[in-house]
Amino acid sequence: MFRFKHPNIDQRLPSYTIMDVLMGMVVTSLVISVVFFLLTSVNKQNHEFQQVRLELNDYLILNNLVKRELDQTAQVYEVPNGLVFQSGTESIHYLLKDSQLLRADELSEKVVYENCTGLKTVTAEENNLVTDFDLKLMIQERELTCHFHKDYGKSELINNTLLSGI
Repeated sequence: MFRFKHPNIDQRLPSYTIMDVLMGMVVTSLVISVVFFLLTSVNKQNHEFQQVRLELNDYLILNNLVKRELDQTAQVYEVPNGLVFQSGTESIHYLLKDSQLLRADELSEKVVYENCTGLKTVTAEENNLVTDFDLKLMIQERELTCHFHKDYGKSELINNTLLSGI
């Protein structure tokens, strides 16, 4: 039998061997696994940061709400486990119940903060009005105390002195 022999059969063509292909696949899989791990870590950190920001946002909303209502109210009284903001005939109650701070008015009652651990008040002796109060809140397993002050002014003091003297 006669075989035709290609003239360049002994020369090898430049190509990749199986070892080269396997090493390329190993390196590619390592790079992909590192990138996947980094993306997972960044995603977890972002989620934890969002949780912290949400808790701080709730705190800031509560702080602004109490300050605004404290400025608009005429008198603040202490009740068991809470406060009453009295302005004319309208009243707003802030009550501490099972580590929740509730806000109640004539129309509704709702939870304004979930992790409230305490309420401490300072009342004036001459008229039993609350002048200062502290709310203790838990944010990320840390206790944060918010101090609020109600300034009644001289006219309130004079009116109460005249009314109690009669």
